[in-house]
Amino acid sequence: MYMFELCLNGEKTVKSGNETDTNGVDSDNNNNNNNSNNNMMDVFRWSLCKKPLPQTLMCSIGIPLPPVHLKLIGSI
Repeated sequence: MYMFELCLNGEKTVKSGNETDTNGVDSDNNNNNNNSNNNMMDVFRWSLCKKPLPQTLMCSIGIPLPPVHLKLIGSI
């Protein structure tokens, strides 16, 4: 049995490609921010738990689990 953890790893500033690339944002909203082409994005950590842990132990260790209990698969 595999157990995975997905947790918020913070925010990252991403520079937009150009002013016409709105990434799904209304163009009116994009035109108001012409001075700044930076967007904030949430970054998540996707990890495999090295071994399944009982819920009580996970709660005592802390959630998200410390890196010693995880194998990082990737960040999204």
